[in-house]
Amino acid sequence: PKDPLAGGVLRQWAAPGGGRVLWSSAAADPDGEDYFFNRDAGVWRVGTRELPPELLPFADDINDVD
Repeated sequence: PKDPLAGGVLRQWAAPGGGRVLWSSAAADPDGEDYFFNRDAGVWRVGTRELPPELLPFADDINDVD
């Protein structure tokens, strides 16, 4: 699918325990300070609460949903 935040295509990962994670490259941008407050908005998890290795450094931001 097309990446609505950063252009290009969404990245995807099949979780080992089942389920899938789709994310915008903007969610994994280490310099994305302007994007920081919405990092979780660029990650969609279906059937899993796990995150791919690329997103683990940002797990606190992604999982901190009010």
